Amino acid sequence: MQHAGQRDFFPLQTSNKAAASTKARDIYIFLAANGWEATSARHKKTKTVISSQNSEKQCTVGEHLLAVCRQALRLTLTCLLAMLLHGR
Repeated sequence: MQHAGQRDFFPLQTSNKAAASTKARDIYIFLAANGWEATSARHKKTKTVISSQNSEKQCTVGEHLLAVCRQALRLTLTCLLAMLLHGR
């Protein structure tokens, strides 16, 4: 979703296209009226796939892939920053 020069993703928690479309529309309307901070607080719930006690919690495939991509991006940026700082 993109608004006011910023872009982010929101989990829609459904594989039904009509329901996903309705939810995405509702999130965008809320975003346009309330801004990014309120929208993220309301529509983004942080989920942990596996806790320290090794009990599994549910998340969608999309949420899992997004978490994997974010972690890969963090590692890539860390490596690039280290290379820039050390002149390599």
